[in-house]
Amino acid sequence: MAFAGLVLDRSAVEAGAAEFVLGFIDDYGLNPLLVRVLTTAESRALLPALGHGNPREPMDPGLFIPAVDLCPVVPGRSHLREAPGLDNARLFRLTRSCQKKLRSRYPELGSRSLLHRSKNAEQAWQFVRAVMPEEEASLRELIELRQQAFVTPFPVLRRLSGGYEERAKVEVVDFHGLPAVCKTFRPGQEDFLRRELAALTELRGRMQEVPEVLAHGDNWLVMPLYQDSGRFRRRNRFGLLPLAVSRELIQVLERLYEAGYAHLDMQAKNVIFDERQGVKILDFEFVYRYSSPPGSFAESYDIVGWPPAAARELVAHGIVPQASYATRLQPLTGLDFRSLRHDPEWKQHLKRALYVPTGMVPRLARGWLIGTLKPALRQLRRESTRLGSRMRGGVAPG
Repeated sequence: MAFAGLVLDRSAVEAGAAEFVLGFIDDYGLNPLLVRVLTTAESRALLPALGHGNPREPMDPGLFIPAVDLCPVVPGRSHLREAPGLDNARLFRLTRSCQKKLRSRYPELGSRSLLHRSKNAEQAWQFVRAVMPEEEASLRELIELRQQAFVTPFPVLRRLSGGYEERAKVEVVDFHGLPAVCKTFRPGQEDFLRRELAALTELRGRMQEVPEVLAHGDNWLVMPLYQDSGRFRRRNRFGLLPLAVSRELIQVLERLYEAGYAHLDMQAKNVIFDERQGVKILDFEFVYRYSSPPGSFAESYDIVGWPPAAARELVAHGIVPQASYATRLQPLTGLDFRSLRHDPEWKQHLKRALYVPTGMVPRLARGWLIGTLKPALRQLRRESTRLGSRMRGGVAPG
């Protein structure tokens, strides 16, 4: 468990960004415990604990959000270089990603820092004592209740989810003497459990690719432990799945469409192959049951993505990822959907060979360039700010 304090600038609060930020925090895997709109006096009291000392863009704290991460991610070296003392890498990623979204959604707020985070639990409690010391005891009780609600109901043998626990943790457990997989959903994410459980229950008798549910509770479900042979994970040196496996992946999606569902989160890691049990589809958290299926598999949501007419309904169901064959699966198959379905095999091999220099290499080069330039630009911005501060203070540079 990791306790955190997040502070939103008053300008963002006044622009109406508070609800968006709260939803973003929840989607990233943290549980907001309460929300405090800060008075002017509380804002001033918080500034020393924040340690926000950029004179060019002074922060005006407007909203304080204490939150808890029940599955924190251990920071790596790169995180600690940029944020010494950090105790949760998820918090680092959250604030950086949220800043980008805020600047995109509210360009009128400029490029200033709008969301500040605590480095660790110790600093988060300093935030609490600065603005709401009377709430410390109740917050500690609330954290304890959250932890108790997230306890795995069976003895844990090992962890499987490894840092991707925005909605649930996945573990191998001792289920009445046999190893099985237990998926425990964190507080507030029970809708994802209900959606997954309903789909698994209905589809189990119609599709052998759907796992069996051995048991379930208010916030957990248990499924068999399958032995993944790695068929859907083995790729060639260019990152492409074998052609036969690519076809098999699409056939699985087509059978799901024929059963009246869209998976909406299909990727190679969500399909496994057990030598005894065959192909199994995993992670039905975002599954969508069609009220009126599209006319063909080629028009299904898993292939074309959401049509605009369905977006409101999907969001209302809490289904938020926008994925399609082109964004999720084409980078694995090296072929567009039509080519994978209809081209002769010789032509498919030719197109896959051409996909590497025409599709993959430019994307990798773009990723390398962005990854190289961004840290340099951030360092340049910090140096520029430091130099400007020294010059305004009457200190000669150098």
